[in-house]
Amino acid sequence: MSRGPGVLMRRVVTLLEKSPGREMTRKDLDAMLIAEGYYMQNVPRAIRSLSRRRLVFLKYGHSREESVVRLPQEVRILSDDDIGEILKQLGSGK
Repeated sequence: MSRGPGVLMRRVVTLLEKSPGREMTRKDLDAMLIAEGYYMQNVPRAIRSLSRRRLVFLKYGHSREESVVRLPQEVRILSDDDIGEILKQLGSGK
């Protein structure tokens, strides 16, 4: 069994990265993936696997229209200069 994200899991992440707000409803995500030829029963399995790995957040609703899959916020690595500026602002009370 593979330990890395599979083709479908990588496709889910790619679609979410391109969507507004980095999120989609389950209904819209399912529709796009099924139109691309992925099997319906594999889509929720891939989303659950990504959720367990904390690569996506899954908010369950009463229906697929109310359920939302979203990516975490993008991580920005701060340089030493950025950290120094933040500390300087905190020290001056701004």
